[in-house]
Amino acid sequence: MAVKKENIISRYIGLSSDTKPTSVLIGSTFYAYDTGLMYITPDGTNWYQKPTENLQAVSALASDHTWSGLTTTLTAGAALAIGNVCYVGSDGKMELTDADAAATMPGVFICTATIVEDATGVFLIRGFMRDDTWTWTAGGTLYTSTTAGALTQTAPSGSGDQVQVIGVALSADIVYFDADLTLVEVA
Repeated sequence: MAVKKENIISRYIGLSSDTKPTSVLIGSTFYAYDTGLMYITPDGTNWYQKPTENLQAVSALASDHTWSGLTTTLTAGAALAIGNVCYVGSDGKMELTDADAAATMPGVFICTATIVEDATGVFLIRGFMRDDTWTWTAGGTLYTSTTAGALTQTAPSGSGDQVQVIGVALSADIVYFDADLTLVEVA
C-alpha cells in the first residue's frame, strides 16, 4: 500500500452494533462506547479494530465529578475548574479555550478538578466525565464554547468564531471527551 497524506479525519462514536459509515476519509476512527473498542479505516470503507491501549474507560460513572480514561499531569496557566476545556499555551501550560479567540484554540484537554494557577493537575485526554450540573441532550455533539473554557451543544456561529468538535453527550450529565483538532472558522 502506498503512503497517503490526509489532512483531516473524522471521528465517529456509537454502539458496536451500529453500521459504521462508508465513504469517509482515510484514517477516520469509530469508537464503540458500549464495548470500549476503537476501529480505524485504512481505505475509507472497511473498518478494523485498533489494538487496545490498556485503557479502561467506564461510561457509567457512579458519582458526580468523576472521570475515566486516558489522562496526563500538566501545569495550569490559569485558575481552572473541573470540566474546563484547555489549550496548550506558548509556555506549555494549560489555558482556557475561547471559540471566539483563534489564538486560544484548539482545545486539547479537559480539566478533572479545581487547579490553581501554576499548580499541576490531572487532565483528561480522551474518556468519560460526569458532572451532575450538566444538562446535555444525549447523543448531541459537544463543541468548544465562546465562553472561556466551557462546552456547548451549539456550534459557535459568530464571524471569526472557531468551531471545534470536542465530544458527545452520552446522557444529561456524562460526556465522552475526544477532542478533534480540526478547526473551522466561521466566515
